[in-house]
Amino acid sequence: MISRPLMLYLGSETLLSLGIGMAQYALPFFYAHQGLTDARIGVLFSINALCGAFVALLLGGVADRLGASKVWKLATLIIVLGYLGIGLGNLQWVYAVCTALAGIGGSLLVSTENVVLSSLTVSSEKAHIFSRFVAMYMFCMGAGNVVAGFLSPILGFRHVLLLGTAIALIAPVIRLFVRAPDAKAHRAFRKPSRRIIWMSGFSFLFGLAPGLLSQFMTLVLHQNFGGSPEAISIVSALAMFMVSIGSATVGPLIRRVREFPTLSMAFALSAGTTAASAWVSGFWSFSGLYLVRTAASSIPQPIVDASFLRFLAETEYAQMFGVRVAGANLGSAVGSWWGGSLLSQRMLQPLLWLSAAFFFVAYVYIMLLLRSMRHSLQLSNQ
Repeated sequence: MISRPLMLYLGSETLLSLGIGMAQYALPFFYAHQGLTDARIGVLFSINALCGAFVALLLGGVADRLGASKVWKLATLIIVLGYLGIGLGNLQWVYAVCTALAGIGGSLLVSTENVVLSSLTVSSEKAHIFSRFVAMYMFCMGAGNVVAGFLSPILGFRHVLLLGTAIALIAPVIRLFVRAPDAKAHRAFRKPSRRIIWMSGFSFLFGLAPGLLSQFMTLVLHQNFGGSPEAISIVSALAMFMVSIGSATVGPLIRRVREFPTLSMAFALSAGTTAASAWVSGFWSFSGLYLVRTAASSIPQPIVDASFLRFLAETEYAQMFGVRVAGANLGSAVGSWWGGSLLSQRMLQPLLWLSAAFFFVAYVYIMLLLRSMRHSLQLSNQ
């Protein structure tokens, strides 16, 4: 039996993800229609990620002190207001300020949503819980992409962006009524533990590897492969659904082949399909490889999150997710800036090779780190 707070949580997440999915689909096209170059768009995405990174790093511990559910509610409102400001604005400095606001809200939301979800769910299988939650909200974001793709030729990108924002604005209202237990830390500002700091290194690499291309995928499909808005919206939506499918496979995979082999397979597929994309020239063949990569790259994070939670106290959870988000956003910021620069020079193929290389580096890093942590735990238990 699902509790009332959990039902409200999931209902609000459905609306939030649907609305944000519509807004995120329209955003790159909206920027392009406002006359911004790929490089300028890359800078805006970098501002979004960098602001989120620093706020998550600084305020993860504050969320543990104030209560994750309170910060989670505020973050939901902030991210939606950021997208609203972009949709209403006409100047680049407005876009910069509002994308920074959206980045701050997004990072605080990701830092606290799993903590709140965990507090509302009675289960010891954290990886399964997180993966199913990701599957749900990515499915809703994919649905938002489909809706946005078919509405954009009719309404225009600005109005689709605003419509998605209006739908997402219902979520913070619903979340006012969610009551979740909070395990509060004694101090707001604490130095992260060594394990959390090491985890941020993986988060940086895992944000950088896909971040080189992901933010520009819709523009690449349009500019390099001649895709129509309707076809691109289908691919964009399928990418969200592939994240949902990939996340949903985490539980069955780790039951059958265990965690380390699952991570190996996921990273091999992510790097291999990214590298192979450099040699294809068709819209659907490129899209197909991208979709496989998207599904594969959605598998490692729930496993890594659950692994690290075993080594931390409950009052460190929000800080851990905050530092993880900071690392991922910093990696995404570097990737967005680097990717925008490469695409401005028509260097898609080197971009894909670089992305594949960083997937491989991230795999080596996390495998060594997890093995070291497990060995330390075994020694401490002897």
